[in-house]
Amino acid sequence: MKMHANDLIGLLDHLEWKNVHLIGLVGMGCCVAQEVAINRPDLVRSMVNMGAWAYWIHISMIN
Repeated sequence: MKMHANDLIGLLDHLEWKNVHLIGLVGMGCCVAQEVAINRPDLVRSMVNMGAWAYWIHISMIN
């Protein structure tokens, strides 16, 4: 997720956009929005996440 968040941060910096409203739909979008908000709070005015998760477990780790 960090790679995608860094890509989004790079795009926002390139466009010189600040105080953006991030909307993370189910899954990866939520995680990317969270990473951006955590790592560059100066870019984010608000965030709406629908269907975020707190951690990820690989299928091989499940009994």
